[in-house]
Amino acid sequence: MALTITPETSAIDTDAAIAALRSHPDVDTDRVAAMGYCVGGLLSYVGVSRRPDRFTACVVFYANG
Repeated sequence: MALTITPETSAIDTDAAIAALRSHPDVDTDRVAAMGYCVGGLLSYVGVSRRPDRFTACVVFYANG
């Protein structure tokens, strides 16, 4: 399954997740971060790189790719 994920499809998922978080009343939209491990690290990095205005931090562990 992980091999079918692309940066493009991940960007769609990341945008949807950020929109959902930002719409929640308990979320401080000035403090949103992404974190990922292995493939998730790569996808976190790509997602934040494409939308840096929506994140304040990104933590990547053992990014693959």
